[in-house]
Amino acid sequence: MTNSLTSVIMRTLYQQLAGGGALSYADAYKGLEVYRGYFQDQIAGKETIALAYSEAINQLIEALENCFDDREELELDAVVIGDSYPTLNHYYEDAFSQVIASANQFPTGVEGFFTEVVMTIGADIGKYDRKWLREELGIRSTPNDVRPEDEALIEMLGARETVGPQEDEAYDRLLLQTVKKNPDSPLATAQYVLAAEGGRDVAERAKKYLRPLKDYPAGKLGFYTDREVTDNWLAHCRALLDVERDAEVLPYAENLLRLGYDGPLMNTVIIALATGMHTFSKKQRAAFPLTIQRIDENSLLNANSPLSQMLELFGDGSQEPDMNKLLDILGPAMGVGPKPKGGATIRTLASASSSAPIFRIKITLKGSKPPIWRRLELRADTPLEELHALIQTVFEWSNSHLHSFENSRRDSFVSPHDPYSNEWSDSYEGMTVADMFRMSGKTFTYHYDFGDSWYHSVALEKELPIDKKVTYPRCTAGRCSAPVDDMGGMWGFYDFVEALKDPKHEMYADAVQWLGKGFDLKAFDLKKIDGRLAQFR
Repeated sequence: MTNSLTSVIMRTLYQQLAGGGALSYADAYKGLEVYRGYFQDQIAGKETIALAYSEAINQLIEALENCFDDREELELDAVVIGDSYPTLNHYYEDAFSQVIASANQFPTGVEGFFTEVVMTIGADIGKYDRKWLREELGIRSTPNDVRPEDEALIEMLGARETVGPQEDEAYDRLLLQTVKKNPDSPLATAQYVLAAEGGRDVAERAKKYLRPLKDYPAGKLGFYTDREVTDNWLAHCRALLDVERDAEVLPYAENLLRLGYDGPLMNTVIIALATGMHTFSKKQRAAFPLTIQRIDENSLLNANSPLSQMLELFGDGSQEPDMNKLLDILGPAMGVGPKPKGGATIRTLASASSSAPIFRIKITLKGSKPPIWRRLELRADTPLEELHALIQTVFEWSNSHLHSFENSRRDSFVSPHDPYSNEWSDSYEGMTVADMFRMSGKTFTYHYDFGDSWYHSVALEKELPIDKKVTYPRCTAGRCSAPVDDMGGMWGFYDFVEALKDPKHEMYADAVQWLGKGFDLKAFDLKKIDGRLAQFR
């Protein structure tokens, strides 16, 4: 779709579809047709006839109407259409026609199209405090698109989770071309910094292209989109963390939290600050309360951390500590003593329904570059509890952190063995892989370690008949070595990978300790990984 206004319509649709209301996919389609018809009547000079629709359709139309009223008040569209359309009504009618045409041409039909809308648009929706942003920082922000963006760039941003190495390189080249063509684009420059592999590359990109938001020219289009604001601040966090200027990250992190942003990259920023063992001054703690609170919750010195437990165990030194308890605390981290007790219960697949179809799924570690993925074939009625254990096995995680599954509406389902998260999420006890795909469409998310935030995209590639010669589950393909637990998320992992290339790098010794001298990012041993699944057969 070439009309930038279509993304505004899509976001409005997302808010109605994923907002817990009664809007169905059929209602969404009908609502789009009704509102397009309104503009067509205006163009033709016909009298608009009021008809009775369901409450859900009326709510969608009202949301669309409010959105268009806001745009006209800001004079956004009057500025951007130029000579392309005779009137705004023509512009609006064309935008709705493009969305409807896309729905009709989508491979899996209208329902699949709207499911895709919820999955792809949802991550970019936030309830932001724009009044605070305007009054305290002098920055005007809007959820609307306020200027033409490079359509190829927008399309690539939407496909970042599933691109392969060639597409990944093309994406990086496209970013650089876009930045050079428009160095004042907050979205392109921020993405160019966030996409850097690490090391000097981050610093060089940030120094050359990254600018504060206040440097953007004012005027009628002196508004930023919500994503431009958050991505710019995140890019500054990335650049500063990469050169260990952690104290300078605090104001950016505080602004993100104060604005209302709490996406996955926020967790990455916080965990990076928390694992630094910094002692923040009273002045800093008072100036950045939201960030300090999150750091305290994730710090190595929090009440549940091994270090805090050790300090409590030793007490005032008046008596010998219980060495068995000490081993329980340190054992898993040192590779001795009992292994972490996993929350996943392994079901014997021989007892599964013999009539259940086989799902071929591709599990990709989000944010990996090149993509780190594994392809599995398993029964559709495989419990989520077992899928968790399978993912832990093929990615060689240690199963030492909490996890959850998230559907396309961003509902979270947690392990029945997790006594804490059940307070804010539903248990996935009794749920199967097929259940998740039924409620999510073709993709859902597996989230492991709520601190480092390893997000895995689980995509349904194909439904297969059972092959009686095959024992399931099995791993049939994959790519790249996976990270190691507790590395600080994807940024931390790639920092170590980069450091391993240069023995003079200040992080080289740590990288060797974590990954080993012979670590090969592109290595993947199918026989080894599939062999580890023998325990499930």
